Amino acid sequence: MPFTGHYRPFDISFAYDDRGGYRVEVLRSPVGQAEDAFALPLTQADIDGWQSGHPDAEQVRWLGAALFGALFSGPIGTALHSSMARIDDGDGLRLNLRLNRTPELAALPWELLYDAGARLFLALDERTQLVRYLALNLPEPEVLHVQPPLRMLAVLVSPADMEGLDVEQEWAGLSEALAPLQASGGLVLERLASSTLDGLRRRLLQEPAHILHFVGHGLYDGQSETGGMVFADNDGHASLVAASDVATLLRNHRSLRLVFLNACEGAIGSQADVFSGVAQTLVQQGIPAAIAMQREISDGAASLLAGAFYEAVAADYPVEAALAQARIALSTAGNQEWATPALFIRCEEGRLFSLQTENEGEAVAEKKQEPWWNKVGDQNASVGGINVSDFGGGDFIIANVGAGSKNVAVGKNITQTVYEMLGEPTPDDKEIIGQQLAGVEAALAAKQGQIDGMKAQMAQFQLQLLRGELSKVDESETPSASTITQIGDWLLDNLPELAEVLTGLFATPAVGRVVGRAGERAVEWLRKRFGGSTARAI
Repeated sequence: MPFTGHYRPFDISFAYDDRGGYRVEVLRSPVGQAEDAFALPLTQADIDGWQSGHPDAEQVRWLGAALFGALFSGPIGTALHSSMARIDDGDGLRLNLRLNRTPELAALPWELLYDAGARLFLALDERTQLVRYLALNLPEPEVLHVQPPLRMLAVLVSPADMEGLDVEQEWAGLSEALAPLQASGGLVLERLASSTLDGLRRRLLQEPAHILHFVGHGLYDGQSETGGMVFADNDGHASLVAASDVATLLRNHRSLRLVFLNACEGAIGSQADVFSGVAQTLVQQGIPAAIAMQREISDGAASLLAGAFYEAVAADYPVEAALAQARIALSTAGNQEWATPALFIRCEEGRLFSLQTENEGEAVAEKKQEPWWNKVGDQNASVGGINVSDFGGGDFIIANVGAGSKNVAVGKNITQTVYEMLGEPTPDDKEIIGQQLAGVEAALAAKQGQIDGMKAQMAQFQLQLLRGELSKVDESETPSASTITQIGDWLLDNLPELAEVLTGLFATPAVGRVVGRAGERAVEWLRKRFGGSTARAI
């Protein structure tokens, strides 16, 4: 039965403490926040042995148990178990690892996390999925509504002057694994005729592709701390292409939602920059999700992994649950390579595609993603025939919490409800908000000559004040609702040319968390000023 539930976020972030060690924080979960110290449980030899060796089942359990014990032995573990008890039976918990402040921790085999007490690998349980989450200054990708079949483009590269890959065997294995899906009309598999980067560019100008599956060499240069992919040149020889250049090509094709890298070293990044690996760079540059191998994977495991994964994707599974199914297929076949793939994602929701019939596709063609404030309902709305305004006292509101959930009346203030939807402000939010405001300032600068000089000067001053309020992400700071609303009114009334970019600013979840802290007045102002707007973040 397909996974039809909703993954609740459990955001885990690491930072350095004052003594040169680490602190770990739960920034968002169904039961709130938590923090604790974190000490590395593995040596470099342990990590190197995982990446380059062939650990048996006992070694895999030992590595996973050591990581689990270090991370979940105290308040973080209490938050995890309480969160699991809180979520509905049909839902799951998605552990979002945020490693941007401590990129060296990305080398740890987090996918092996093993709860020895429950005798359970988290990644082999569909309800507890772990992803490597990249918090970026990019709009949240909308779900792509697709009328089947999904279209997958396979790029297989084996240059004449490099160690040979048996790409024909790889292609045969992939074709065989996906044959049932192709026969049922759920997926179309196409092989790129020319394995050059320009051949890929030309093909993408034609029919849309939803998934790119790459088989070849991926390299990481430790000296320059950059990742790359090996394509062929016109003579069939190796041509190393920087991951950033591949990302520049792929990001301009909006139908492409997932890149699957069956390439050695595709998931390895610099200890100084979490975005330097191939998969990380692709996601940083706009691809919603990428799957990459953390170490070499055998041909048989790669074929089984791909077949089970794409079968689940075509059955409308979210990408996290689809990868869980693929891991389970490997594990139950006695293969310990199930933890080799890592999922890098920038989406709050892993449902990259929504497979629609023709009629369903027409119905949603014009549907836009609602900004967060439209999900905080009116105080006069009703639930199950009960009108909240009938209650003389109390602070009742209506909120939609999570995809597919029912409207619920909750006796909480609006700040708490926004926190349930978006989480509380985090240290990362300050940088994201600064980047978003820079986008507004750039839009203002682009209008120079069209806007009165005095008005433009005043707008710059107002934006500086707004920056000060929206930067209040620490617990000790409370942003001023009156300042936010007054500045917003002035900007919208005097500079209607910036209405779209301002809507995008306030639609950003990071800004929403700060506005939620400012209180009900600020949230209500947003709902009244922007109404049912569907503008997306800049």
